[in-house]
Amino acid sequence: MLAVLKLLEVPDGPVLEDFPEETPVSNDTVVVLACPVDFTQPEPDLNGIEKLCDALAREIKSLRPWYERSLETSGRTTVGVSGIALDDMAGFICSFFENDAPISPHPELSAGYVLNLAIDDLKAYYSEGLTSQPGQTSPDSQTVSDWFWSETTASKVLFRLAEKLSESDDGMMQIVGNVLTVPVHQKHRTR
Repeated sequence: MLAVLKLLEVPDGPVLEDFPEETPVSNDTVVVLACPVDFTQPEPDLNGIEKLCDALAREIKSLRPWYERSLETSGRTTVGVSGIALDDMAGFICSFFENDAPISPHPELSAGYVLNLAIDDLKAYYSEGLTSQPGQTSPDSQTVSDWFWSETTASKVLFRLAEKLSESDDGMMQIVGNVLTVPVHQKHRTR
């Protein structure tokens, strides 16, 4: 420690010094640390879409602390235009796999319109959560978009949903599927 403090007395820098002392070596055996609790759960018997939607719900939940940090830091959010609670977002979006046009949670708006707003909320939630993480120095919108559409479970769900909705008999659902779910500049990333 004294040798390190002596470096503060050197009039010019940078200073590079070799020290003759080596780090002490322990004769003890290495102990592998492990969490004593096993959090793994048996995988439920779900089909492909159900597994994907279950993974989406977990991904949304895991991003929540980063989103809340963003909210604390900026004091604002663009999430919420759909009126769908974040805890219900995956279930609402995934309900469109089961039913071409589920009942709208807002009677004055069509289910397709609310779905479009929910998708916007989902993308905003991910963007705000990502940009609040350490090491993110204001990434440009293209970088955030590329990350979202190439690396998230949410994008996998939205690609599959766009495909399903584009085959719908409902004109509004076709518009949501063909135009509003996946941006044109990201369609090349088909899943």
